Amino acid sequence: MKKYTVVLSSLALVVAVAAVGISPTSASKNGRAGKSNVAHLYLYEKDSSDWSIVDGGAWGKMKYNLSGPAFDYVFNGHGLVPGDDYTLIYYPDPWPGTGLQCLGTGVANGGGNVNISGAVETGTLPTTSDANYSWNVNGSWVIDVNYLGQDYQEDLVLQQSGANITGTSLELVGGGSPWTIDSGTVSGNSIDFEGYFNSNSSMRVHFTGTIAAEESMSGTWADKAPGTRTGTWTSTSGTAVPRVGAKIWLVKSEDVACEAVTWNVKGTYIWSVFGVYFHDITITTQNPDGTFSGTGGYPASSSPYTAAGQTTETITGQVTGNTITLTTTYDGPYNTGYTVTATGTIDSDGTISGTLPWEWSLTGGSATPVVEKMVGWNPTEYLFENNLINFTSNP
Repeated sequence: MKKYTVVLSSLALVVAVAAVGISPTSASKNGRAGKSNVAHLYLYEKDSSDWSIVDGGAWGKMKYNLSGPAFDYVFNGHGLVPGDDYTLIYYPDPWPGTGLQCLGTGVANGGGNVNISGAVETGTLPTTSDANYSWNVNGSWVIDVNYLGQDYQEDLVLQQSGANITGTSLELVGGGSPWTIDSGTVSGNSIDFEGYFNSNSSMRVHFTGTIAAEESMSGTWADKAPGTRTGTWTSTSGTAVPRVGAKIWLVKSEDVACEAVTWNVKGTYIWSVFGVYFHDITITTQNPDGTFSGTGGYPASSSPYTAAGQTTETITGQVTGNTITLTTTYDGPYNTGYTVTATGTIDSDGTISGTLPWEWSLTGGSATPVVEKMVGWNPTEYLFENNLINFTSNP
């Protein structure tokens, strides 16, 4: 399987706190256990007014492998509501958002304790769209600044604090035309910074760009008004260091949609049967249980489908995981009442096709993944801790 990297940061535990007891302190050891492949993370109930740890409040501990073919973990929570069902999830920022992954579920016993464990092929966590996925661009770079088709090699020195770029300089390699970098941000794979010309601070330039997976940078630049110059830039020396983190939460199972429909098939398609017969299909509605409905017409591109040999169609169906069933009923004038159900598969790229009851495909559109999401939230039931943990998945 593919190699994945998982980094767990700001792990959060969202629970209804009902029991009291002695919980570990924030000084409890997080991170790697010696030189082993095992790491630990402690989670705490927090006071939602100031996010301080509640003395004697609910807490949890997660033990997990730092590397392996999947995210292999054991989580034990304490001080929970006996009999309540909890789900361990990965939740990408910002809040509120979508794209969570459900890792496992468990029911708290009579003592308010829950055990959840598993080995889940999560893919790379955090995802690149997660606000906790970022880069450290501190240090010295050489960039090619292109203006009017000419590349100018320049030394760029950046200083970063958290997500903010606070300095420092840009000048031609070997010296000359010095600028001071005074502001900027790094967010996800995006970088944005600007500065002023040392000899005339009213002259400002703005750089935007993307940090690539191979840790290089490139983008565009432009003078701030009243300047009018624009161009592109690419790093030729220097390395961005990943600064990534993913949040793991424990939530009430009723507050997350873990069994969400895998794919959203709403859209407009051409339904090809045997590659010979073509129908227009528009799927207008899809429900949380995966059922969908829409309209159609035969032959394609012959709306309003009222001539001899033509028909409008009523479309219904169901999406379950990667499987789709699609039923059409002819409304006439051709062959009114005729109905047939086709079964197919939604591929990883969203393409839809099948072989039952005959070879068919939907073209001109594609399904989109349905992202799981939180469906409930109570800020007084919130436990978390800010620690950065690394996990690397390998075959």
